[in-house]
Amino acid sequence: MIVIHLNFKMAEKDEKKKKKAIKKKDNAEGEAEDSDEDQNKITYFPKLSKVETFFKNALTMIVTSTNKVSNLEDDLMPFLQKEKQPNFPITEEFPWIVEAKE
Repeated sequence: MIVIHLNFKMAEKDEKKKKKAIKKKDNAEGEAEDSDEDQNKITYFPKLSKVETFFKNALTMIVTSTNKVSNLEDDLMPFLQKEKQPNFPITEEFPWIVEAKE
């Protein structure tokens, strides 16, 4: 499941604030333009790096849990004295895992 929060700020419509912005523009042109860009900017949460680490950790957990599922032979026939082995053994180098991490 992916949850994306979109936050945005509406441009100020108050004339007094516009006049202050014009005064600021006269004092320093670049600063007023930056504040307009900041108001129209979309902020994404959580950050992409956090999402990436979350999914990489999830893939590691999938590998671990997949390897915990063992064959039923040793449970159903204990007299065979077989060693428990994963039903579908995978590692971090498994092609699906490598492709997903990329």
